[in-house]
Amino acid sequence: MATTIAPVSGSPSKTSQSPPHGTYLSEFLHTHPQIQFIRYQWVDLSGILRARCLPNSHALKLACTDQPLRCGPITLQALADNSVMPNLSRSGVHELHPDWSSLRTLGPGGNTAYATVMCSIVEKLPQNGNRPDPTVCPRTALREVLDVALHRWGIRFLVGFEVELVILRDNKSKTNGDHQFVPLCSGPGHYSVASMRGPSFQYLDECVSELMGAGVEIHDFHVEGTTGQFEISLVPQTPMAAIDELVRVHDIVKTTVGGHGYIATMVPRLSSLQQGNGEHIHISLSPTNHEESFLAGILNYLPGICAVTMPYAQSYARVGKLEAGEWADWGTENRDVAVRKIESGHWEIRCADASANMYLALATILASGLLGVRHQHPLVLPDVSLVSGSENANSDDVTTKLPKTLEDALQLLQESLPQLNEILRSDILSHYVALKQVESRRMAQLVREEMDRLMVTLF
Repeated sequence: MATTIAPVSGSPSKTSQSPPHGTYLSEFLHTHPQIQFIRYQWVDLSGILRARCLPNSHALKLACTDQPLRCGPITLQALADNSVMPNLSRSGVHELHPDWSSLRTLGPGGNTAYATVMCSIVEKLPQNGNRPDPTVCPRTALREVLDVALHRWGIRFLVGFEVELVILRDNKSKTNGDHQFVPLCSGPGHYSVASMRGPSFQYLDECVSELMGAGVEIHDFHVEGTTGQFEISLVPQTPMAAIDELVRVHDIVKTTVGGHGYIATMVPRLSSLQQGNGEHIHISLSPTNHEESFLAGILNYLPGICAVTMPYAQSYARVGKLEAGEWADWGTENRDVAVRKIESGHWEIRCADASANMYLALATILASGLLGVRHQHPLVLPDVSLVSGSENANSDDVTTKLPKTLEDALQLLQESLPQLNEILRSDILSHYVALKQVESRRMAQLVREEMDRLMVTLF
């Protein structure tokens, strides 16, 4: 939990003119002659990484002519249980527009024939006159929020992530009452070197080596919990690059561990795990003169934000001290609260996990903070570390609890939409709420083993 983000200064470095897409891809393929296929990737509203694979020749043809990859209008309408939204239109097209700056390999030990590129989605439906609609895309929503922050207030951000995970074995010989998935090993936890001698740590070590070989910058990695939980902290980057890399980290870690017959999972909670996995978000803004109103905006909308940062029923088992927090509060270097302040203009959002679509989650968090800046909200909630130590519930000033269920969080998010849309300037959160309401009802019909297997497979 030690990711450090220095205050942001200056502008991200850019070349005066980006090379044509075809040239960019051609140079990449020349440098990586082993690559045969390009995986066009996106993260849907359920937080699921999806992809279509193209031979190099087709990807180059599209890149050289600046054409998107055309798909059926299902890219953002599929649900976690493999069903689709009701009344899904069978007419129309979703275009995948690759961001070639995100083009990366899958690392030295992964499938070396593949590279990946993250895509934005543009929808064209006959009932809307085939008008291009980019507002359905979470990645586009984040880009728009970042543009608003920069051009209206001159605010820039850096973002870092802490990836918590457990390595599991599939308990195929289980009898009645046994858990389906169990940790490969356990140990004392809490940075303990004794836990580093267990069999799981060798796979974590291999994962970190794979990530570094793939160009991922690691801040540190360590033993976290007593149930074989580990954490990998990533070096902060600009928001889009940070999330693009996070997607890649998840993929490489799960692929590396899966190659040994085990499962790396970042799910927020399983029935066999006493401790949940979070994916804490570090946010740093510059300049810091708006930091109090920015934090006030986040705290004001935090209960509803949880519907996006903790998007499954299992996520709410983490609501409590030392995990997601219990209240919509903040404290300096306080890990009992939802928002930990680390230094001026730098916070850790603890009520988040790996099942979230991080593009949409960060867009929602930043939009709420920018609402505070826009309306100059005063920071009325006290630093609970100063008021009452970790016993933040004793402060009369902190009166709003985090929701205990996804349904409650979705209701709170829906109530906040008119305000959040002032910054987001799209209906993407309305689409998100509608999808999650349908999906959560369907997921609730699954028995425990079906739910656990699905969540472990996806996240």
